[in-house]
Amino acid sequence: MTSFTLTDSGVTYTLTLNGDVSTPTGAFGTWTTDGKSTNQIVLTKTDGTTKAIAVAWSFNADNQLCVTQGAGAAFNFTVSAVRPDLKLDSNNKLHVRPPSGGTLFEFTLVCGFALLADGNLEVAINGQKSKLTGTPTSNKAYFGYTFRDKAAPSPAVLLAFWGEWVRDTSKPDQIELFFQFKVDATAYKFTMPTGASATISPQNQLLITGIKKGQAWGVTIQGALSVRKDDSDFSLVFTLDQQHTASGVKTTTIAIKAVFAPDDNSRLNAALDLYIGVTKTPTSKRVTVKGEGELALGATSLDITFAYSNIQTTGHEPVVALMIGTEFAWKNGTLAVSYEKEGGRTTVNLSTKFLLKDEVQVDGRLNVTKDGKEVGVYGALGISW
Repeated sequence: MTSFTLTDSGVTYTLTLNGDVSTPTGAFGTWTTDGKSTNQIVLTKTDGTTKAIAVAWSFNADNQLCVTQGAGAAFNFTVSAVRPDLKLDSNNKLHVRPPSGGTLFEFTLVCGFALLADGNLEVAINGQKSKLTGTPTSNKAYFGYTFRDKAAPSPAVLLAFWGEWVRDTSKPDQIELFFQFKVDATAYKFTMPTGASATISPQNQLLITGIKKGQAWGVTIQGALSVRKDDSDFSLVFTLDQQHTASGVKTTTIAIKAVFAPDDNSRLNAALDLYIGVTKTPTSKRVTVKGEGELALGATSLDITFAYSNIQTTGHEPVVALMIGTEFAWKNGTLAVSYEKEGGRTTVNLSTKFLLKDEVQVDGRLNVTKDGKEVGVYGALGISW
């Protein structure tokens, strides 16, 4: 059985990876950790008395967990290319199950965490900081961090943190999120790495992506999207139903103000382009909601219905319709189109040569007709209908 040794008061203790302890005189008892921020190893004698021994914990350059006592050599918990199982509980304590031949023995470490600007994860145990080299990742509403044992080929380790996503409201024209959580009662916050960008995925989910050493990574923040039409603008509302916190699973709502400000690059046939914030500025982040736009051309207006896909989430419709009112007016040979933009109504005059094909006429009811039949409007404001 693989083991390591600790010394206390002149006695050498041999600790195996199935939790047993012995001394040169024979069996002593069992061992575990104290489950506190001190992360001491606690030896329990067969008569129930205990002895705590201070040690240091760290991850080495190969992402392997090690323990040392004083100036002694480190013991590596990756044994014969078999790494320990690592997972976080609901209080974000790190549970370690050594490769002990099937024995269900594990111990707990209370760590501090920081997500570094380069995307690596800093782990502090008893004040000693070490680094895990990996990438942020998730396929649910939690924050996950994935890394591999560099020296022992094996499946990736996923640390799934319990907490919730929060929007940084100090940047109203951007989508910037951070992840907040606690380890016991100590609060932590993960700000996304340098160069990370938040947008909407093709499945209309919040998506944070980045590049690390030429490799792409992404965090999909799963939840239901609603596009809400307000009096003067829009809101993107993401409802996250699977936020796992220390107090249990909770629903989190992230509401983001946006404006519909079409330009030459805007689309509506298969996407709705919105700009984050209450007004469009040179720094406003542009986001795209995937869907399908349809028109209803009436006597005095053009109603656009935009239907967009929504991942099937309990309590939420898979498809939601959004109405955008556009009004037409015929003035001195020019067709004026009025629509909501940047918190108010904007009117743009469009040349008939630009909008209408040969032999197309506009009658007094402001319907666009050709050969007595109602036809569509082409190229208005750069939006394809």
